[in-house]
Amino acid sequence: MTFASDSMKLLSTSGDGTLSVCNLRTNKIQSQSEFSEEELLSVVIMKNGRKVICGSQNGTLLLYSWGFFKDCSDRFTALSPNSIDSLLKLDEDRVITGSENGLISLVGILPSRIIQPLAEHSEYPIECLGTVHISYSIEALY
Repeated sequence: MTFASDSMKLLSTSGDGTLSVCNLRTNKIQSQSEFSEEELLSVVIMKNGRKVICGSQNGTLLLYSWGFFKDCSDRFTALSPNSIDSLLKLDEDRVITGSENGLISLVGILPSRIIQPLAEHSEYPIECLGTVHISYSIEALY
């Protein structure tokens, strides 16, 4: 799941292959995608809120345009055949993917391309990705 705070919408993926958009102001499902051929396992909002990226069981990234959730507008299938269990937005153009085979990769979105593998977690799946923000003062270093 991911939350779009500016529009108060909750986006979620499902094992049945759908992307659902819930309007939290009305507490109703606003939109649901057509059934995909594969399970959707992860979701992130990119491109300043204009694109929604979903990771799938077959290693494909499905791209949806905001407001047009019925069918994906593009697919990126150059990833491994392993599932993309987690997505982490690095910036508006790049996402970090975590796969079932333990591979963590940096992927560019529109143009879609694998920039580079970042790390490998043995053969254990990457089920969650997150960032840690560390702040310190210069004075603390001396």
